[in-house]
Amino acid sequence: MLRGPDWSKAEIMTDYGLATSGTEIAFSSCVDERHPPENILDGTDRTFWVTTGLFPQQVCFCLENLMNEAGRNANRWC
Repeated sequence: MLRGPDWSKAEIMTDYGLATSGTEIAFSSCVDERHPPENILDGTDRTFWVTTGLFPQQVCFCLENLMNEAGRNANRWC
């Protein structure tokens, strides 16, 4: 019998991509006053970022803290 992971022992992970963690939008290729790119960082699915529909769209983030993911370091580059 196959079993899934035991989520009762899962660690709580910090979402460094949220504004509450200090993340900011450095650049966005499309801005709409009613649905700004900052909505990406609020952690809710009730808000969203609207784009023009043309491709490609870009958004760049500034992380508040030094991050180390799989041996790669990323500094705040704003």
